[in-house]
Amino acid sequence: MSDGMTDCEEMYQDDPEPRMMPADPVAEEQNVAKLRAAIYPDRAISIREHMAEWEEKEQRIVNAKTGGELPEYSLNGHPYAEGTMRNFETGATRDSEEGKFDYEGFLSPLALEAYGAYMNGHRKQTDGGLRASDNWQKGMSRDVYIKSAWRHLITLWKLHRGIACFDERDGHEVTKVEAACGLLFNTFGYIHEQLKEQREEV
Repeated sequence: MSDGMTDCEEMYQDDPEPRMMPADPVAEEQNVAKLRAAIYPDRAISIREHMAEWEEKEQRIVNAKTGGELPEYSLNGHPYAEGTMRNFETGATRDSEEGKFDYEGFLSPLALEAYGAYMNGHRKQTDGGLRASDNWQKGMSRDVYIKSAWRHLITLWKLHRGIACFDERDGHEVTKVEAACGLLFNTFGYIHEQLKEQREEV
């Protein structure tokens, strides 16, 4: 290392093909470790073990740049697969998408747009004020979410069976999409609170 730089920073400084460098690789890896532990608590390992893995990955990349073996992982933790580099007609290249989350395929733009419209329509509070879009992330009890989720599920179930439902506050007829979005909001909220608690325990 030179000038107090890490191997990782030094590598990127002289890289002829600059890639996105994490602002703080150590902090990023710690966050990844916490998230993994929250999602897979039965497979959680210590932060110290994750940091050891990070240092090994970083060294493999350095070795690869100096003619050594192909690294097993990229800096963001995605696996490298030899021979799966994508080459475009323009001459541009990118690594494989193998092992990466395909959000474009997992999610529906129609459903997300409808959910956004539902959330925006429910920003107005009973006192007339307008709550921030991320107000729900400040924290609510999971009991609140599960009870509300059940109410929306029953409404959606009734609508699915052809039984009309009307909102208790203003009397409008509830649609299937509206009921499903209400259920989705409470599902998101429940997951959010559960993951927050698990991350704090790591």
